[in-house]
Amino acid sequence: MSNFSEIQKSQEDQYSFPHHYVPRYRNGFSTVVYSGFGINYVSTIEFLLNKLNELEFSSLCDIGTGDGRLVKEISETFPGKVIFGLDYSEKAINIAKGLNPFLNFIQANIINDNIEKKFDVLTLIEVFEHIPLNETKQFVSSLHKLLNKNGILLVTVPHINKALSKKHYQHFSVNSLSDNFKEYFSIEEIVTFEKIKNWRIFFFRRLLKNKLFILNNKSILNCIYRSYKRKCFFTDEKSCSRIFLKLKKK
Repeated sequence: MSNFSEIQKSQEDQYSFPHHYVPRYRNGFSTVVYSGFGINYVSTIEFLLNKLNELEFSSLCDIGTGDGRLVKEISETFPGKVIFGLDYSEKAINIAKGLNPFLNFIQANIINDNIEKKFDVLTLIEVFEHIPLNETKQFVSSLHKLLNKNGILLVTVPHINKALSKKHYQHFSVNSLSDNFKEYFSIEEIVTFEKIKNWRIFFFRRLLKNKLFILNNKSILNCIYRSYKRKCFFTDEKSCSRIFLKLKKK
């Protein structure tokens, strides 16, 4: 990076987002991408960054990092910290490295591979539901081994209020999720969040995208986002679709 000219650096910075993939012409022209889960996803990222801001830590690893988006956000929010992303998928790690060439990623299976590094914090975000039922105990034990003394594990999973996805082995209640971790971790915080669909969520989604337009006005988008976080993010277990746990290594 230090050998790049200013012009080269300007071009290099454009690769932080695959913008060439946005405009489409097959099946009709489009130059806007809409993500149905986008508002849920970014509000969860913001929530997690706020939780991390409450912690004192020097190192963190995002387990099941996928394309590395969370690692990118954490690295930008906490410069100077040692941040890694880990995934067993070679394809996922290659995408993460391609989109974030200056960040740290490891391809490994935490159950089968020997990982020498240890961390103060682990994040396990929408991952535990992908673990086969006969491997969950060993997986939790492996998380425990990756943490330094008094290390913290942050977890989010889908609640049983949501229909089981074809990609998932199980969804959880607060009790069933807690039971999976209680042998190796003590529970410090439980948050139930992201309301299952109601009229407000339907209304917000129709404002963001409908048959006439995809909303692109920044002021209105930010207003909707603030309203969503205030009205639809935090909720009780009866009406939630996801669970957050903050756990401390025993």
